[in-house]
Amino acid sequence: MVEYIIKITFNFYMYFMILLFTLGMWIIYPLFLFFIAVFSRIDTKRFTQRYVRYYGWALIKLIPFWSPVIVEDKKNERIDWPVIYVSNHCSSVDPFLFGALSGNLIFVTSWPFKIPLFNIIMRKNGYIDSRKGWETLKKNGAQELLNGASVIIWPESHRSKDGMMKRFYSGAFHLSHYTGRPVVPVAVFGTHKLLPPKYRLLTPSKVKMVLLPPVWPKDFQGNDRVLKMKKYVKSRLAEALGQDIR
Repeated sequence: MVEYIIKITFNFYMYFMILLFTLGMWIIYPLFLFFIAVFSRIDTKRFTQRYVRYYGWALIKLIPFWSPVIVEDKKNERIDWPVIYVSNHCSSVDPFLFGALSGNLIFVTSWPFKIPLFNIIMRKNGYIDSRKGWETLKKNGAQELLNGASVIIWPESHRSKDGMMKRFYSGAFHLSHYTGRPVVPVAVFGTHKLLPPKYRLLTPSKVKMVLLPPVWPKDFQGNDRVLKMKKYVKSRLAEALGQDIR
């Protein structure tokens, strides 16, 4: 009973703070846009991409999910941005974690495009609707990478219900070969316990994301180079997550 009361209290606090913070961020967003459009030469599209990243970063810093989110960088080499981030996907809170990373970021996703008004903001600022297929990802993803924005793709497409990685789709790896940009695998821990699919109540959990060494498309040759790269990246993530994908 005590544990249940603690959980309800925790959820009331979390959802209230998230709602309050989100409303505040999006109320002042038009004011920033107006100021930039009138008084600045900053590209409003690039500003919005950074604004969304700052929103995610501030959310996980100011309202941590029970304990501070840990970001562990194991890339072990300097790389020129932008990159294609590929991550396992267990929870609807996963996108917020990427606010802790640097640079301009865009998502390849679907659910925000289902929300009226919000879908317009997403389209106008470079975010990619995963339902549009490969040609849209190829065209828009390549353009955003060329413009300096890193692309975040969850190759499983849907959240895992049990925390284990499922089938990977090939879009991220086609995009890597098409643009020559590396894939940076990102292993996310703890969000499956925090808020798994079909659950509404948060469960206190320690959350960590680990950036693995980049994987370059030039290292995979032949007609099946995309498949080879996909299998390799998935195996690296599985190893980091301690999962057996055989």
